[in-house]
Amino acid sequence: MAEITSKHRILCGLDSNDTSEDDVLSVYLKKAQNKVVKARYPFGCTDIQREETLDSYSENVDGLLVHYYNKIGADNETAHSDSGTSRTYMKDSDFLDDIVPVADVVL
Repeated sequence: MAEITSKHRILCGLDSNDTSEDDVLSVYLKKAQNKVVKARYPFGCTDIQREETLDSYSENVDGLLVHYYNKIGADNETAHSDSGTSRTYMKDSDFLDDIVPVADVVL
């Protein structure tokens, strides 16, 4: 499982010492990491490239983690209105706009 830190908990609006949501956060962190790596290396990468990507794009990973956590219970929704409150959710791809894909040339 992906390692959850107090930074991840705080970003998601949780107490830094509250580990009760760590299993959920870990699933979403892994999903966010995979999404960022796939955007950078659409055709696969080495473990070293993966680690370098996660270091370079940690803010993108954190943004996706918060995005996924905040959408719990609203999966697959793009917008929601209830009792005069309206919410519009960003797309996953909005967090990946500044990632430059890397691909090899096949000769």
